[in-house]
Amino acid sequence: MLETFPEGLEPLYSRMMDQLQNNKRKKAVQFCLKILCIVTLAFRPLQLNEIGVIAGLEDLYSDVQALQDLLNSCGSFLTLREEVVYFVHQSAKDYFTIGKGLGIFLSNLTEAHAEIAYRLLQLLDMTLRRDICNLQKPGALLNESKSSVNQEPLTYIRYACCYWVQHLQEGETRSQDNDYVHKFLQKHFLHWLEALSLMGNLSNGAVLVKALEAMVTVSNQFY
Repeated sequence: MLETFPEGLEPLYSRMMDQLQNNKRKKAVQFCLKILCIVTLAFRPLQLNEIGVIAGLEDLYSDVQALQDLLNSCGSFLTLREEVVYFVHQSAKDYFTIGKGLGIFLSNLTEAHAEIAYRLLQLLDMTLRRDICNLQKPGALLNESKSSVNQEPLTYIRYACCYWVQHLQEGETRSQDNDYVHKFLQKHFLHWLEALSLMGNLSNGAVLVKALEAMVTVSNQFY
């Protein structure tokens, strides 16, 4: 058995991918590839309850057992520790970004980041609203009411709120009048800032706004 084991990590990972893709449950294979794509490009390790939403796995958003089963089917590339998903080793992530594993992406990495950004925006568009945690006290200080804040509405959108702009950057996306980003900001800019504040991330919001400014294509039209 040891003699049949491939030498080096890349051949080992390629063999693991072959085993994953030879799974007769084709839908499970598709879901596993989506998970591997998301985990590879994410800017931080993802919570298990974030994976299904961000990867667009329909009907599995809150099915913890089904998500765990999919992780176990991901060819041993991933591991779950305290409800957080990690690669088993940095070399596994490298395999999907600079090695033969790039084949999991339907397009290049730039386009994949752009696709994730728009998926995150769609998630936020469906979820964000005024007073999302039902504080009913718009002027309350967070440190005074934090213990009584119901954070459950923020569960699935924490990553989206904090990182959709970075995925836009990596996707080399330029924003312009009346595009999806423009319409999202018109509708949800204050809702987004409120959610960041409830997460204790409002200072990061200022950085994200500056990054957005750099991506805006200035219109020469006058109204």
